[in-house]
Amino acid sequence: MLMALLRGKLSREQENLEDILASNVFGLLKYLPPEEGLFPFLSHAQTLDGHRPLEGAVPGAKVEYQFWPWYAEEDCNGCEPDVELRILWPNGRKMRVFIECKYLSGKSSEEDDGQEVVETKREPPVDQLAREWSNLTCLAKRDNADPVLIYLTRDIRCPREEIEASRRVLLRESTNATFSCCWLSWHQLYEIRPNKPSQILADIKTLLERLNLVFFHGISAFQPVGTIDWRFMSQIDTRTLRSKICCDTVDHSFDFSFSLIPGIPGTQYSLLRSPQRRSPYPSPQILTPYLSRRLHHKLELSLLVVLA
Repeated sequence: MLMALLRGKLSREQENLEDILASNVFGLLKYLPPEEGLFPFLSHAQTLDGHRPLEGAVPGAKVEYQFWPWYAEEDCNGCEPDVELRILWPNGRKMRVFIECKYLSGKSSEEDDGQEVVETKREPPVDQLAREWSNLTCLAKRDNADPVLIYLTRDIRCPREEIEASRRVLLRESTNATFSCCWLSWHQLYEIRPNKPSQILADIKTLLERLNLVFFHGISAFQPVGTIDWRFMSQIDTRTLRSKICCDTVDHSFDFSFSLIPGIPGTQYSLLRSPQRRSPYPSPQILTPYLSRRLHHKLELSLLVVLA
C-alpha cells in the first residue's frame, strides 16, 4: 500500500483516508529501533500546559504496537484508538499510549455542550477523546502504567478548542475527573534527523511530502535554464521592410514583415522625402536609419513578450 501511495496509484479519496496514513507511518516505524524514529517523533507531543511525557526517552525501551484495538471498560463507552503503544522502560516503568490520528477530519464524535443535563444519572461521555481517556485510565490503572493520550493532527498549531471541549465533557460528568491529552502534529515527523541514513525514514518523508505534511522551509532554488544568445542583424531589407533576429545557438529566426510602411509623423515624413524621386514613399536609403530604430524598438518589445 505504501508504494502504491508514493507512486500515485491510489485515488484521491484513498489517499485522504487517515487509516491508510496511520498504517503506513506507524507500520514502518515499528521496524525501526524506537530511539531512531518513534521516540524522537513522540517527544514533541505536549499537553496544553506544555508538559511532554515522552521527552528525553532513554534507549533500551521495549515497545509493543497494536492497531485499532477495541476497548469498552466498565462504565465507559467503547473506543477504538488508531494506535496503542505499550512501553516498558529499562527501569521497569510502564506506559500505555493511545494515539488518535487525524488527517482531514476532526473528532469523529463530540458532545453537545449546549445540551442541558436533566437526568440524575450521568451517562458515559460520547466525545471521542473523552471516551479514549476514560478507557485508557482504567487499563493503565489495572496494568500499573502511566496513561498517555496523544491527539495527532495535520494542524501546525494546537487545536486547543477541540481538546478543551473534551476536558469540559469529563468535568461535567464528575468534578473529580482528570483529563490529560497531548497534541502532536504530523509535520513534526519530517523534522527527524537520524544519526545514520535510513531508507525507512526516507520513505516516510517522501509520503509526508506527497500529502503536504511538511513545514514551510522556503522556496527551493530554480534549476538553471541556460541563456539565449541572440542579437539584431544590422541589415534591413528595405524592399520588404523585413527584420530578422539571429540566434547563434538555435537555427531559427523570427520574421516580421509589414505590407505598409509604419506611420511616420508628417513633419518628419516631409523632411525625409527625396526630391529626386516621384514616388510617394521616401527614399529607402534615407528611411533606413529611421525605420531601423523604430523597428528595433518594436522587435525588442515583441521579443520580451515571446520570452515571457
